[in-house]
Amino acid sequence: MSKITLFCFPFAGGSSYSYQAFAPYKPDFVDLVPLELPGRGRRIRESLLRNIDAMVDDLYRQVVGKLTGQYAFYGHSMGTLLSFRLTQRLIEKGYMPPVHLFMTGRGGPSIERESEVKRSQLPRPAFIEKVRELDGSPDEVLNDDDLMNLFVPVLRADFEAIENYVHQSSYPFSIPIDVIVGSEEKITDEEAWAWERETDAPVMVHQLPGKHFFILKQSSEIMRLIGRKMCQQTESYAYAC
Repeated sequence: MSKITLFCFPFAGGSSYSYQAFAPYKPDFVDLVPLELPGRGRRIRESLLRNIDAMVDDLYRQVVGKLTGQYAFYGHSMGTLLSFRLTQRLIEKGYMPPVHLFMTGRGGPSIERESEVKRSQLPRPAFIEKVRELDGSPDEVLNDDDLMNLFVPVLRADFEAIENYVHQSSYPFSIPIDVIVGSEEKITDEEAWAWERETDAPVMVHQLPGKHFFILKQSSEIMRLIGRKMCQQTESYAYAC
């Protein structure tokens, strides 16, 4: 029996390698496909993109040839915006939509966030401290000038894309959405439940211990939840549940 494909979208500064920790915990009926944006990972020699829609254009070209069966989307932080916009794009183009959306580390895209200093424009020392606050990179990396010379341009480009994102509303999807937030994140209940505005299917909000990058320590729990939801929703995989 064919597997269900779980496309994983990069967070700011992330690459396809960022989801290696998920692989040991995925159910047998799930095919994990991390997506790669230009300027990082396997595509390190390509030019960085600084706009969410330009990123979605690139991801669209990656995904359309792989939609041969049922599939779902998982996105963390910036990845939630990318997966949301790509879902809109695929529906507009007449493709079968994902059967489920899994979003972590960010509230609904329609929420207007308070204006703040643009992280992408901060001087390097202040920029690195902002990155440190996210708790997604070890001090060994943040204190290594050579590594940060590679990492900072990627993060600046991604932060710029997020800062300039403008929500584009559409008719609600008919796709279930599960939202997972960290217990120490600055995401309010209102922001998390704002994903209900984007679908007329059920939305569930879950909480796991940790800060913004709780996903790095909670990968087994996240994959367990994804597997359980796929089993509940898709009778084809009931044998594996």
